Amino acid sequence: MKSKGTNAAAASGRARSTAPGRGADASANAKKERKPVTMRLDLDVIDYFKAEADRTGIPYQNLINLYLQECVAEGKTLRFA
Repeated sequence: MKSKGTNAAAASGRARSTAPGRGADASANAKKERKPVTMRLDLDVIDYFKAEADRTGIPYQNLINLYLQECVAEGKTLRFA
């Protein structure tokens, strides 16, 4: 059984701790504790991030987390039509 706060991909050596062009920000993000969650995402969103994962070599779940971290850092707010 894995302990709390471990990332299965990181434990297996598949995850990368930094994204291109992110430098120290990405490695600081990699040290944060993470919590597994279940989300229902639209298929086009999943396809987009999986294509980006293929392009960058970064697991798609990490890319989603990096994007959400960017939203938090920039204080982005949601706009509804």
